[in-house]
Amino acid sequence: MISFEKIDKYSLRYAFLFYYVRFVHRYIYNSDYRVLGGENIPPKGTPTLVISNHQNGLLDALGIIFAFRDGRQPVFIARADIFNNPIAAKLLRFLKIMPAFRIMDVARNEVGKSNITFLRAARVLMEGGTVAIFPEAGHEETHHLGTFKKGFPRIAFKAEEESDYNLNLQILPVANHYSNYINFRQKKVIVIGKPFGFSEFFETYKNKPNDAYIALNEKCRAVVKEMMLDVEDLTNYDSYRTISEIIRPTYFKHFGKKSSYFPNHLFADKEITAHLDRYREDNPEDFTKLMKKTSEYNEITRDLRLRNWLIGKKTTLGKTLFATLCFLITFPIYLFGLLHNFIPFFAPSIFTKKIKDHMLHSSFNIVVGALFSFPLFYLLYFIVFWIVSDSFIYSIVYLSAVLGSLLFFYYYRVGVIKLVATWRYLRYKRKKDTQIERLLELRAYIKTVMQDLLFHK
Repeated sequence: MISFEKIDKYSLRYAFLFYYVRFVHRYIYNSDYRVLGGENIPPKGTPTLVISNHQNGLLDALGIIFAFRDGRQPVFIARADIFNNPIAAKLLRFLKIMPAFRIMDVARNEVGKSNITFLRAARVLMEGGTVAIFPEAGHEETHHLGTFKKGFPRIAFKAEEESDYNLNLQILPVANHYSNYINFRQKKVIVIGKPFGFSEFFETYKNKPNDAYIALNEKCRAVVKEMMLDVEDLTNYDSYRTISEIIRPTYFKHFGKKSSYFPNHLFADKEITAHLDRYREDNPEDFTKLMKKTSEYNEITRDLRLRNWLIGKKTTLGKTLFATLCFLITFPIYLFGLLHNFIPFFAPSIFTKKIKDHMLHSSFNIVVGALFSFPLFYLLYFIVFWIVSDSFIYSIVYLSAVLGSLLFFYYYRVGVIKLVATWRYLRYKRKKDTQIERLLELRAYIKTVMQDLLFHK
């Protein structure tokens, strides 16, 4: 039986792992990782309950952990079913994660075990620690905020009650935003809001605890919702996202925003989504027309096996031939990267192919890859080369080349996929395919409607 009694105690092994995984997370796994609002984090030693939207398994937790720059080791609460495997359970305990028993994951008679976890979390807070929880009690598969459950209000009020309501517990809202949930080299931004207390609900809690839970839930959900991209219209979710991709470059150009700064993508998409929501309320017929045309646009791109970024792009035969030549010339470098990185890169797929929940794939990719497959194979390469060359310095240079080839290997593969798509798009254009013409018409219509909504107020 795993004990969580001393889960908040400082761990030197955790600290060593922290710096290694932070390097992998920031510079290798993600192509861009940014933290906004880091100045809002309460000082270390302040009782802090972190609440966050949940969209990407372990990656959400890592984003929060690495946002703290003061060496604290926050305690997380996650769903109990991921503790079913004994090895996984020990790893999760080492990572300072405690289980919450949801009725959908465990037998009904085990749900009450959550009370033990919540009480332990309350005591961590009472001792000046930091606890992080995802109030949705499960991750969303879209840029959408789910309903908040009552777990975190129970922890918050219990901590204050046990401290005679003098703890001054601070709730720290956090929002995660990703360019892609699964792919390697994704972009990621963590938004940290201003911490706040909840003393206005203390009297309600003393008389009607459930009402206090609901009130705190509503307050916190409204704060997190304001910080993140929340597409409420899930029926038209794909159309909303396509519209954002189409109009975003024009939005950046109009307002003088840099597209290379990923947080600008979050801000733009939030404004675009807000305008679409108002359009749905104020002009339902025109909104329905826009959704139908965007849905048709998506359907044609899927049928032609094209991506949105290609439609309307100025592609020429000369540029595409030149790009093809560059790929052919650099193929030996790719081959070097392929030979050294293929097995460790795809090793996590041994586990992910058995997992139906795709939102957990990135968690296994970074855990299996960063902690096991890449260190193991890179150490093996280093030792073998050192034995063969009898030179430590050359072995270091060789290992550096192997590490660099990982990124080249990945981007080369992505580039080839885009190149094939470009050739396909050129072929359709040369044939004057009627579906391409229709795509361009639909794209022009979408841009015109969105420009009127965004820029002509």
